[in-house]
Amino acid sequence: MKHVTLALRFAKQHLGLPTARFASTSSSIVTKLAYDKYVDDFDYGPELTVPLVMVHGLFGHKENWRSLAKALQQRLGNTVFTLDLRNHGDSPWTDSMKYEEMAADVRHFLEEVVPAETDGRHTRVHLLGHSMGGKTAMQVALAKGGEQRLESLIVEDIAPIPYETESHHNFPKYIEQMKKADLTGSRGEISIFLSQLSKCCWRKRVGYPVSFSDGLSERSKTAFDVLN
Repeated sequence: MKHVTLALRFAKQHLGLPTARFASTSSSIVTKLAYDKYVDDFDYGPELTVPLVMVHGLFGHKENWRSLAKALQQRLGNTVFTLDLRNHGDSPWTDSMKYEEMAADVRHFLEEVVPAETDGRHTRVHLLGHSMGGKTAMQVALAKGGEQRLESLIVEDIAPIPYETESHHNFPKYIEQMKKADLTGSRGEISIFLSQLSKCCWRKRVGYPVSFSDGLSERSKTAFDVLN
């Protein structure tokens, strides 16, 4: 609990987002998220170990965590959940995906799905978020009552600070270029196009190469329209 409290104290001072307020998780803004559950029936007691919930980053999906989720489940002996955020993977699509809305979706999952999937044994979780998922996880923790839902907060590849950099302001331009990808081509052709895009734009702006080896789906292209 101490590490959650310290993380929240720092985030409240530096995170470039307002503290979330959720009047009710039954609000119309809540989207029921698709998820995968990893648990070994022959393990040494997942009912005794706090579950882990993993949240992907922008343009990701729950399958990104598959290998790691299996390994962590075996190592920790608990139940591991991987989520698809709204407008990603198998979760429903909406016209809006503000951080407070995505956080409300995750909060609903923690309050309704986790207890149901663990036969009421668990109401607290370890919450891990990567990049956009990390900022969403911080928003969950900052919300009223969020601290009582979390055993720990794990944030990967994003800091609790405002992102007012050149790359942030130019992000819509990157999306516009990515929307030009010919999705009727082969995966190899799309990967070549995106590799060229990363060399001319992302590496110059962000400072490190970006890999798009998995290509794009038509659904991913729709996500660009929502975010733009």
